[in-house]
This record gives sequence, structure tokens and C-alpha cells, in this order.
Amino acid sequence: MEHQKNEPVRNPFDEYSFEVLTALNHLITTNEVCKNDKAVMKINRFKKWLLEFTATEQKDSSMNV
Repeated sequence: MEHQKNEPVRNPFDEYSFEVLTALNHLITTNEVCKNDKAVMKINRFKKWLLEFTATEQKDSSMNV
């Protein structure tokens, strides 16, 4: 199956990053985690890092094209 011109090209890094962020969002809403302030802070810190890292990787890969 060929990619259409309007469809963005996906790579495994982007797919896995999205899946991790989705899982963390689900995890943070569970009773076990939302009661634990330290856990919430650590998850949010990791999410922030992942979003920044993903943005940097996307910028770097767009420069290599």
C-alpha cells in the first residue's frame, strides 16, 4: 500500500512515543497513582521530558531530509 501525499510518514519512534504518552495518561488517572503525589510528579516529569525529546528528534530528522 502506497502513502498518499497528504498522509504523514510514520516511524516506529513516533508510534512508540505516542503509545507511551497515552499509557502514562491512562496510568495517571488510576486510583493507585492519583493518590500518590510523588508518583504523579514523576510521571509528569517523564512526560515533559518525552515530549521535549520527541520534539527535538522530529526537528533533527526534518533537517536531515
